[in-house]
Amino acid sequence: MSAFRTSCALVVVAVIPFLLTYAKSKRTLDDIGRVAEPATSAGVSDSAQLARIGLSSGRELIAYVYSGSGCGTCRSPELKTLIGSLRDSLKSAHSRNFQTVKVVGVAIDGDVETGLRYLSGIGMESFDEISVGSGWQNQVVVETIWRQHRSEAGAPFVILVAREVHAQLDPLSLRYGPDSVLKVLKGVHQLAQWMSGGQQFAQAAK
Repeated sequence: MSAFRTSCALVVVAVIPFLLTYAKSKRTLDDIGRVAEPATSAGVSDSAQLARIGLSSGRELIAYVYSGSGCGTCRSPELKTLIGSLRDSLKSAHSRNFQTVKVVGVAIDGDVETGLRYLSGIGMESFDEISVGSGWQNQVVVETIWRQHRSEAGAPFVILVAREVHAQLDPLSLRYGPDSVLKVLKGVHQLAQWMSGGQQFAQAAK
């Protein structure tokens, strides 16, 4: 009987570290789950909670800016100044019609380092997103130029696109409507004229 009790005690002692390790692991997994999913707050609207994590529903205006170090015009101070002021200019002219305005810098350079260096020369603060590398086979170029044919190839140029986005909190999801091309601006002179001339779109940006 004494031997049986001793065996039971040994089993309990052996199991305790396992249970402690399991409990710690479970807390860690629970913590990860809480980070992965947005926390809901009682009495706070879904839109306010989505805004806290940088998401919102509404119309988006996206300016895709295509340029690169291999293009003489793209290296001109005039173009770099225009690109550097594009986001603020768009927000000033169109913030009433769009929930968000984004500028995406696409460097048509063959390698990432060269593209980053070129965009840094404009100012990374000028962009909300960037895409660099692979030249004319860059994934943004492939999607917008070669697949969707939004513009002919030839830098520099800017494509302005509008889309609807609907954000949902529980469960977290984003649904995007189709893109609508509002304007294609080719070359530094078209961009400068459009930015200083009222920024009208060929179709109404409602």
